[in-house]
Amino acid sequence: MDAFLLAAGLTAVAEIGDRSLLLALLLGSRYTRTGVLFLGMSTGLILNLVLVGLFGSWLFLFIPAPWQPWIVSGLFMLTALWLLRQEGSQAAVQLSDRKLFVTSASAFFIMEMADKSQLTMLALVGSQSSLPGVILGAICGTLAVVGPALWLGRRLSPVLPSRWLSRVGATLFFLAAGSTLALSL
Repeated sequence: MDAFLLAAGLTAVAEIGDRSLLLALLLGSRYTRTGVLFLGMSTGLILNLVLVGLFGSWLFLFIPAPWQPWIVSGLFMLTALWLLRQEGSQAAVQLSDRKLFVTSASAFFIMEMADKSQLTMLALVGSQSSLPGVILGAICGTLAVVGPALWLGRRLSPVLPSRWLSRVGATLFFLAAGSTLALSL
């Protein structure tokens, strides 16, 4: 349960102000078929996070135990720095309703590549013993942030203090990095 809650919380923080959130806001503001969009988005995100979890679990089998906390802490710090970096505006993509599911699944799968949530997943897989808990927590944390963005669309985008949210998120990841090292000593 601890791995699930930690993964859900940290992945949700990583998704704030992220490309996936922006894509969900964009698609939600353009298309009225949010159910189809949500199913496509969920499919792409789930496939991506499961693959990252399995890869990370395999990777940490080969990393010597004394190095693992340092690598995990480094991944958390990299995520914190990434949160502080300003994301560029994303260009709008024209999608037909007929291909909405496949397009949204593909778009979210690709958008998650080399993403903050992937770094978070790798770090958590290396520091937690429950791979299913980490994967399920990351899926729930991601969908908890990008799911509502899909339905809210443009309504909340001008009001969200993204710079402040990014700073709070970065602080949480710096704390996670420090606590990972402190607990390993």
